[in-house]
Amino acid sequence: MLVHKPITKYWYQNHKDGPDFHIHSGICAVRYLSTSSSKDGFPEPPKKPVTTFLQFFISKKSEIQSQNPDKQYKEYARIASKMWNELDEKEKQKYQKAYDAKKTKYNQDYHEYLSNLTEDQKKQLQDDRTKTKEERQEKLALRKFRKRTVELGKPKKAISGYTMFARDFIKEKKTSEGLKIYKYNKLASEQREQYQENKSHWIQQMVLDGNNDVVKRNELKQELVNLGQPKRPPNAYALFSIELAKDRVGKPVSEIQKEIGEKWRKLPKDERQNFQEEYLSKLQGYKQAFEDWELQMEQDGMLQFVKAAQKLLEPKRRLAVVKPKKVASKKASKIQKTEKRTTKRSKDKKEVKAAEKKVTKTKKSTDKEKAAETKSEKTETKEKASKTKSEKKETKEKAAKTKSEKTETKEKAAKTKSGETETIEKKDDKPPTKKEWYEL
Repeated sequence: MLVHKPITKYWYQNHKDGPDFHIHSGICAVRYLSTSSSKDGFPEPPKKPVTTFLQFFISKKSEIQSQNPDKQYKEYARIASKMWNELDEKEKQKYQKAYDAKKTKYNQDYHEYLSNLTEDQKKQLQDDRTKTKEERQEKLALRKFRKRTVELGKPKKAISGYTMFARDFIKEKKTSEGLKIYKYNKLASEQREQYQENKSHWIQQMVLDGNNDVVKRNELKQELVNLGQPKRPPNAYALFSIELAKDRVGKPVSEIQKEIGEKWRKLPKDERQNFQEEYLSKLQGYKQAFEDWELQMEQDGMLQFVKAAQKLLEPKRRLAVVKPKKVASKKASKIQKTEKRTTKRSKDKKEVKAAEKKVTKTKKSTDKEKAAETKSEKTETKEKASKTKSEKKETKEKAAKTKSEKTETKEKAAKTKSGETETIEKKDDKPPTKKEWYEL
């Protein structure tokens, strides 16, 4: 926001080495910045030449201001851009030639400047460039995010009465009133500092006296921070999430958290170990710093307050509380809701377990049936094998019987033959009869 010229002149004349001058935060602020951008022991780089349009704007600025006294500084740039677009190519070429000459000189100067730098200074310059580039990207992402929220119809924040007054004051160019406001703001800042000091003394006294219910938890934490208590380092997961969250500016927090959680689960053990080692090294440094800080507090006579504050800030253990039968309506409704949720969850869990048990029982029964079928098949095959064996035995026995019968028949035949021979021999011994003689 533009602040009127007389106020800025007054500030630079009287407060060149002073702190920042704020009429109101975010409304009209004049900040003194040192003209030399060089650091300690670091040479100042040559300044880049102004672009063709900016050269034109600087040359026509006084003319535009005299013609449009009621308009704001933002509108001056719009008027200048219109004038630049309507300008002839020949006149534009003049500005371009002047820019080209300055650019060539700047390139030569910058080349000489780089050649005079040491390796450490070059490295520092490169780091500064990367930092500024990252900051620009972050700002761009933020700007895009804000633009999108405006496009989606996000309502604007309500303006306070003081901001309205400050805007009217800038429009009306009341320099004397502006300087009065600066005095009031200065007095207010002094009083604020005095209040903070008194408040810290009061908090310490209340804690030491045992009036802990009067002091808020946030106030206690802030008091320890003001005393220089070192901050505990983030754990391995937090370090991993900080690295990833840098590239995801503008996204909703819930989406970022989900994405980081998934990536952390898929992360290999070696990479996780690196983050864990980094956390452990930082934790050791934090423990050492904390011990040093406690020694310092002991020397300053503040250790008693620090110990009492730390005890109060310890997380309280939750005790099992018996719920009363009749509670306030809001509390009762909350408790009922939580109980319903838990009962639903328990029912769902029981149903799932029952279904799983049924599935396992059916699987077991099918397995048993299959085993019984296989056993029956085996027994059937065994019975068949035994039957075939018995049949073979029977056939063998029959064959043996037939053989024995054949041998018997043979023996009988042999006996009959021997009997016939014997009868013939007997007959031969007897004298033939008359018939036998006739037959012969």
